[in-house]
Amino acid sequence: MGKSNNPLKKLIAPNLYNHYSSILSLSDIPLFLLDTNGDILLELIPSPNFCTNLCQERKNKVCHDYICQLKNGYEGRFTCKYNLENILCPITVQEETLGYIAGMQVYLKENEYKKQMIDIHSFEKRNTNLELIAKCIASIATVDSDKIKVQEQLCCEIAKNISLDLYENINHSHNDLERLSIEKEMLEKKS
Repeated sequence: MGKSNNPLKKLIAPNLYNHYSSILSLSDIPLFLLDTNGDILLELIPSPNFCTNLCQERKNKVCHDYICQLKNGYEGRFTCKYNLENILCPITVQEETLGYIAGMQVYLKENEYKKQMIDIHSFEKRNTNLELIAKCIASIATVDSDKIKVQEQLCCEIAKNISLDLYENINHSHNDLERLSIEKEMLEKKS
């Protein structure tokens, strides 16, 4: 499967959000679907303004810290340069990673003080006023470690389910192609 015909993009259209909406209603922690290049294909639960307005270099593309993790083939939980907890759960079909369920972008309660240590002047080059920067930083959620563990499990389960859905779709497509090929061969023999 080449990156250009990633079946993950096809799966998004037929109601991926609706399929997981009941599970997603249990969480308010950011969660999104990525391809292997770091493009955000679908935001299931929106990222905080801090990440979208200050960290991402372009719309619908994860920040540099995520890109580095993707390039290194990392899977699991990691902490970004601003000390936010993040996660990457792979969506794998036939031993090929097609994308990731990613997210969190929160502070652990014991690290919340690090929010106050972010240098707001480092964002001035983005032509954003200091008040907006301060509001974006203040809006980052803080959660306890138990909630993080639940979110990790949620991310991994969604990634596994999407992997299974893709596997079934791919196998179904292959079976349809085989059946059509056999039917075509039979018709050619009759002619």
